[in-house]
Formats: sequence, C-alpha cells, structure tokens
Amino acid sequence: MKRLWLFAPLSVLVVGLVLTGLWLATSASAGDNSRFSSEGADAAFFSEDENGVQTSFHIFAENAAFQSPPGPGDKFSSLFVDVAWSDPNTGMFAFFYGSAELPAGALMVDRKLMRATLQASGSICGFLFVEPGPTPTPVAPEQPTPTVTPSPPPPEQFICVEGAVDLVWEGSGPLSRYMDHFHFKSEDFIGNSNCKESGRSAVASGSATAVIDGMPVEFVPGPSDFASIFSRGCHDVFVD
Repeated sequence: MKRLWLFAPLSVLVVGLVLTGLWLATSASAGDNSRFSSEGADAAFFSEDENGVQTSFHIFAENAAFQSPPGPGDKFSSLFVDVAWSDPNTGMFAFFYGSAELPAGALMVDRKLMRATLQASGSICGFLFVEPGPTPTPVAPEQPTPTVTPSPPPPEQFICVEGAVDLVWEGSGPLSRYMDHFHFKSEDFIGNSNCKESGRSAVASGSATAVIDGMPVEFVPGPSDFASIFSRGCHDVFVD
C-alpha cells in the first residue's frame, strides 16, 4: 500500500535558509548588522494499523537566536508538528499541523550534531482538516445499485491538544555542509548576507503522545523513517 508522506526533507531546510537570508535582506535598512543562528532536529514516522489506517507524523524542533547590535538579541525555541491520517476503507482523510513554544533546555543539540534530545509536555495548538469521505446515498427499491455522493469537506478547525514528547536523535550519516552568499541592492543601501548550514542524517526513537478524545495516542511506533540534526546561521551587513 502506498505510504502517505507529508514531511519536509532536509533539502527544504536549505530552501528555508535561503528564504531566511532573503527575508533579512528585504526587511533591513542601512546600518543594520544582524546575525541569525539556530540548531535543531526533525524526524518523520509512518505507521499502519491492522485495519489499514495510515498515520504519518513529522516533528521539527529548533533553538534560534537573533541579534542586531546594540541590542542583546532574542532567543526562542519552537516545536512544529504535522500529522496525517488516511483510512482507505472509508476514504477518510485528516490533517493537523500545529506549533508550540518550548521551555529553555527542552531541546539539546550536540555541537558536532551527533546527538539531540527533546523532552517537553504541554499544549500544542493548530489547525485540523477533516475530509470524511464519500457518503452512500439511500437506495430506492427500483435502483439496482447505490450511488455515491462525495461529502463536502467541513471547515478547518483550530484546536489545542495536550501532548508529551521524549525523543532521542543519534547521528547516523556523514556531516554535510551548505554555504551561500546573497547580495542585495536598493536605491538606499547595499546588503550582503552570508549563510551556512550543517546537517547530519540520524535515527530518532522514543515517544510522542497526544490526548485525542480523552485517550492517549502514540505517534512513534519505532525508529524513525527519516530524521536529521542540523545547525544554520546567517550574518547580514547593510551599508549606504
């Protein structure tokens, strides 16, 4: 049966790094000198139960820092998840994506990107989309076979669920590096942005649960199908 993959591979992180540099460039002004850095990990898990219901779970966690002198800068930690369910028996499809702030120390990343840990619990809020699948139309006596009319998808719902995560990433591949340079010019100033990223494939394991309809649901059936540990940063300078 075809797997349902709904997660961003490491190449998307590279695209995100490029977009970060471009956003910093277009939102800056002459005299700015800013630095952005982050470290984090992500993982994807796939499972299928005895009834054929497929679940795809992706988690992304990151510690980030932004500084633009003379200010002290800001530090923040974030968690993002997306979950997709597909039931081939009923045609039901559901998708949830949400995010939460992480407390300090919840995500720990080894400087060599060989290991990362994430331990946190609390509420995660986001949007839930549900497509219930086709609904059979009642069969009149003179009709030999039923007809099927697709049900219109309900509007998206904003929900919050309680969850807990306890995951460990172990690096399993060589360290890869990516570097890029952006040059930005406007009528008022010239900007230069230097960005770099390092990443390593990994295997993640542990537990990630959420309380759904009053019952705890586990989203980590075993070792990850995909995982990585990464660090990235940009340095931007803008002059007249």
